[in-house]
Amino acid sequence: MGTCFDVRKDQPKLSESIVPCDQRHDDEVYAVFDLDGAEYPGETALQQAADEGCRARFADFIGIPYEESVLELYSLLPTQAAWLDGDRRVSCVVWYPDDAVVGSLAGAGY
Repeated sequence: MGTCFDVRKDQPKLSESIVPCDQRHDDEVYAVFDLDGAEYPGETALQQAADEGCRARFADFIGIPYEESVLELYSLLPTQAAWLDGDRRVSCVVWYPDDAVVGSLAGAGY
């Protein structure tokens, strides 16, 4: 957790947009977890499970429930090919929709 990136940079890969959290950035990974299941559940079911898992972990990082926050979230999911190769990892990402931030959003409480 605490991985920050600046998606405003025009980089071909997300990994090339990683910046230290004490620099101006717009997105931060706040949780990572694995989903269960042997068979690929399909994109819709995968997205739903990821979103539920990320919402459930939001308050532990930010300090208030997602529904009370001004912050937004999204999840990074394994592709179908990655799932078939055994990757079940979901990364939960938080961002402030009005501007970029400097510093981690951990414990932000808003």
